[in-house]
Amino acid sequence: MKEINPNDFASRGWELDPMFPPGFFYPLKEGTPHLHLTSVLDSGKPVMAYLGYKDASGTKVIFQGGQWNQSIVDQIPDAKIKIEANFAKAYS
Repeated sequence: MKEINPNDFASRGWELDPMFPPGFFYPLKEGTPHLHLTSVLDSGKPVMAYLGYKDASGTKVIFQGGQWNQSIVDQIPDAKIKIEANFAKAYS
């Protein structure tokens, strides 16, 4: 997995989630729909642990346990959110 550089996400408009080292929301935590990325430290470096997509019908897991579910990304109707989900794939 690729090490997460918070600046890579912040420069694209992702909101920092202070609960994870680091974690992010796109576009915003309080908005729906949004993406939620969490990370864990692996040998002291942050790597993606989870990426979810939340909409009015609930949360769908895009990435967890080393498994990427592209079919969920493909179903995201908002083009900007879909682009950002595909951007995050490089860190899975």
